[in-house]
Amino acid sequence: MRGKFPSRKNGRMVHHEGMLELDAIYLFEVSPLIAAYAEQPRRYQYLDGDRLRKYTPDFELTLCDGSTVLVEVKARTSLQYDDIAHKLRCVSAHFERAGESFVVLNDEQLRAEPRQANARVLCRSARSQSSSSDWIRSVHGRIKHLFPMPYQEAHRLLAGYGCDPSTLILQGLLGCDMREPIGPSTWTFNHEESSHDWLRISQESGF
Repeated sequence: MRGKFPSRKNGRMVHHEGMLELDAIYLFEVSPLIAAYAEQPRRYQYLDGDRLRKYTPDFELTLCDGSTVLVEVKARTSLQYDDIAHKLRCVSAHFERAGESFVVLNDEQLRAEPRQANARVLCRSARSQSSSSDWIRSVHGRIKHLFPMPYQEAHRLLAGYGCDPSTLILQGLLGCDMREPIGPSTWTFNHEESSHDWLRISQESGF
């Protein structure tokens, strides 16, 4: 099922092909390590034996350190087919030779709960895209010394500024524990005072 997602991080609609790609998009939106991402960024040519074939990644991520990662999204059941597994081995070998980072994300990683549900809660409860990043950062600057605090308290505090904790989390200013369902007692904290381990999609790929 194809669709479009209103990405705050990219400031545009992002197209997706299927629900698993949408699951990936929710995590990309929330991750503090991902600065931006693009769907089907470029078409590449890779060697399959003596044949030259074409391949287009599902996504290209731009991380906050400036590096990029190419992403293929695949269900684990698909990876069991010999032709798909062979293709991805060839593609992976091509990018390794080219010095480009490439990772396959499966449904087990993307749909891990409660992380996936939390990502959706944050995206749906954040303010509209009309709020400028500079204004959101200025709000955080005034109250950052008060953190950490429970989500409910943060919501009450930020409401006085016409803002909310979800918006600050999506801006990478606050973080919260994604290993438990987000609720009133969930602790929120300044992002710069924490490690990035509260939300890592792929440990081996650095995001």
